[in-house]
Amino acid sequence: MDYKLFKPSDIDLFREYPELKEYIEFSNLKNDELLFAWHYGNPTSDIAVLKDKKDRIEKAYHKVWGKTNDTRMVQYFNGDFPENVRTAIDKMMSFKPSARMRAKLMTEKTFNDFEEIMHQDITGLDTADIKKVAELKMDISKQLPDLIKQMEAGFGIKEVDAKGKDVRVPTFADSLHDAMSREN
Repeated sequence: MDYKLFKPSDIDLFREYPELKEYIEFSNLKNDELLFAWHYGNPTSDIAVLKDKKDRIEKAYHKVWGKTNDTRMVQYFNGDFPENVRTAIDKMMSFKPSARMRAKLMTEKTFNDFEEIMHQDITGLDTADIKKVAELKMDISKQLPDLIKQMEAGFGIKEVDAKGKDVRVPTFADSLHDAMSREN
C-alpha cells in the first residue's frame, strides 16, 4: 500500500479537500493551477521524484493541460511560473505526508480508545467512580463530533494500491455486515 496527500481525482481539489481553501498560498488559484502545483511539488506526486527540473515541469504541465502549445506552455517550460503558482508549489513542497499519516492513525486510535471507554461496564463501581466514568463519557460525547470531522477529512491522506488507484476503506456498515454474516 502507498499513500497520497491531497490526491487529485475528477473532483475539483478545493471541493474534495476543503482544507486547501484555508491556505493563503492557494487562495487565488484556479483548480488547474493548483493541480499543476500538486503534480510538480507535492511530495507524494509520482512526478515529484524526478530530479530533472525541466522533466518535472513538462510532465506536470502535460498532466494538467495536455499537449497544448501556447504562451503559457513556453512560459512554464522555461520555469517562469506566475507568482501565485510558484507560491503554491512551495507550499505543496512543505507538506509532510508522514506527519499527516501519523495524525490520521492517532485520530483513529483515539476514536477506538473512546469507544472502549464508552463501553466500560460500571457494574460494581462505587458512586464516586461511577460519577468519574459518567463525566468522562460526557466529555467524550462532546469531543466526538470534532474527532469524526477529523477522521472524515483524513488529513488529506488517501490510501492507494500499486497502480495508484484509491483503496476503498471499509465503512462501518461493511464491517457490521461482515460480522453478521460470520455469525450465520
